[in-house]
Amino acid sequence: MLPSRVPMMPTVRPSTIFQKLQTFWPWSKSHSTIGLDMGSHAITFVELQHRRGRNHVSRWGSEPLEPNVIEHGRITNRSSLVAALHAFVHKYRLKGASVAMAVNGASVMVKRIHVPTRHHHDLDAYLRWEGAHYIPYDPDDVYLDFSVCSSVSQVASSEEIALLLVAAKRDAVDERRDVLEEVNVHPVICDVEALACLNLASLNAEVQTHNSYLLANLDGGIMTVVVVAQGEPLLLRDVSVPSLSNQRVADGTSENLGQPQWFHEAQASQETDSSLSEKMSWFEIVSELKRTVEGARELQPDLDIECVFLGGRGWNSSQFLEELRQSLMLPLSLIDPVASLEWSRGRRSARPLAPFSGVAGGLALRAQHG
Repeated sequence: MLPSRVPMMPTVRPSTIFQKLQTFWPWSKSHSTIGLDMGSHAITFVELQHRRGRNHVSRWGSEPLEPNVIEHGRITNRSSLVAALHAFVHKYRLKGASVAMAVNGASVMVKRIHVPTRHHHDLDAYLRWEGAHYIPYDPDDVYLDFSVCSSVSQVASSEEIALLLVAAKRDAVDERRDVLEEVNVHPVICDVEALACLNLASLNAEVQTHNSYLLANLDGGIMTVVVVAQGEPLLLRDVSVPSLSNQRVADGTSENLGQPQWFHEAQASQETDSSLSEKMSWFEIVSELKRTVEGARELQPDLDIECVFLGGRGWNSSQFLEELRQSLMLPLSLIDPVASLEWSRGRRSARPLAPFSGVAGGLALRAQHG
């Protein structure tokens, strides 16, 4: 049975893909304001509190993972991940916490579809019977959800309604749920990493001045790309960048809400002369972003992308940015994904989350609004 719909947040679209897990996952717990990101290079959490109309970061933490524990969005070394999570939960006192988690990679499909308007009042039933026509997976092997696109310009005709359809493989979602439950952390919301990044970036003041744009969040060997058209996601991709996957960062901690040592070392490596490996990474990234822009324009020929927003780590080379600007022939802007958040106890100026918080911060925001 598909989950019921809840209204989308007015400033963040779409709010999520999995709206109310309790409708089909009996392990759902109570409401939470914690986002937990299990990435290929690190585990990161963000806890938000909403006070006086602002989102405050009350706690956060990030610890690096050993290589080859999570690859392409799938857990490849379960025992190592469980051990790392045990240590993480103990260090940051997360035992018993309810969290929002995310999935990514080839296990997730996000697709814009159009369905007959006559099914508008019973979309759950329509997709339950007709969903197999839109997804490349066996319907019995996926969790399926959708969000109605509100922009009139994206509806093919008056006889159709536009939906953002998401299918996530059950085994990919369940394996992440199971390892978290094993360390006594309870996932209550599941989102797609790309939508989590968009959720947070959409609150950025500069991003809000644009209706159609491309958002690329780079973290380790994964680049999450979202094309937004008239305020609604049009195309989402998780792109693997193999030449970046091997560029690991050193161990360290983030105990005092300051930038961890492993972040400083990563920053230092980016300030050195461009190596052959870096140039290969640039070529891959430029090629994938151009392919994404072309794919979005095939879906919507009149699409006018106003700006390319870049978040995450790995964008600090002026040479690469100039090459990217010339290749895409679009304005570029480096954004701080946590610019819309306040730091509790006057710590906002430290800005420790900026390089690697896109997913965890977006998940915390999603968890806050239920």
